[in-house]
This record gives sequence, structure tokens and C-alpha cells, in this order.
Amino acid sequence: MKMRNRVVITGLGVAAPNGVGLADFTQAIRAGQSGIQFFEELERLKFSCQIGGQPPISDAHTTKYFSPLQLRGLNSSGMLYGGIAGMEAWEDTGIPASDDVNYDLGVIFGAGMLGADKYRESIYKVDDGQARRLGS
Repeated sequence: MKMRNRVVITGLGVAAPNGVGLADFTQAIRAGQSGIQFFEELERLKFSCQIGGQPPISDAHTTKYFSPLQLRGLNSSGMLYGGIAGMEAWEDTGIPASDDVNYDLGVIFGAGMLGADKYRESIYKVDDGQARRLGS
């Protein structure tokens, strides 16, 4: 008999282009709102695709979950979105937050981000005005 590890999902959190938080995201999905929009900055950088999705993160979202010191060193939007969604998922579980380490609990999040090597390569091309040569 093969033993299988089981995972129980007890909470959900969302930081998506059409809603931050489970209630806003669910409302947007039910209303058929995608969150995809035109970005002037992509046009200015001469990207051939100038639409995209970015979660509407407000100051209220960031200050709820991060201290000013934490935000000062947080330069990755993917980590910001993941942190917010992760904290909202934790709250959704109903499990009280604690400073004690519990190795049986955790948060898993995903983001549509490039790998660091590809990202670094792309930044140099964008800085040189070669956005059309980025590839997929």
C-alpha cells in the first residue's frame, strides 16, 4: 500500500487584476470583469503588446500587511501580491496568527512571473529601447 501525503486547503486569498481579496475577486468574476487594461508605460517603452493585468493594490492593502520598514526593502511586485494573498488566505482559515513557528502550516502561492535570468536579460533590452526584441 502506497502512502500519500494529503493537503487540506483551509483558506484562500487573491491578488488578481480584477480584484484583491476573495470577496472583490468573486464579485468581479461573477460580473464578468477581467481586469485586463491598456498601459501607457508599455506604449512609451515601445512594447508591441500594451495591455496587461496588474492587481489594484492600494495603500490600505500594503499597510494592513506590511510595516513601513518591510515595504522599504520590498521591490518585487510578485512578492507583494503573494504576501497580500497569503495573509488573506491565512485570515480566511480562521487560525489565529502567532509568532510561534508551526511547521505543519504554510502558504503556497503562484505568480505569472519570468525567471530571474530571463527577467535580467529583458531589463537590459528595455533600457536600450529594444522592447520589440524581447521574445516570448
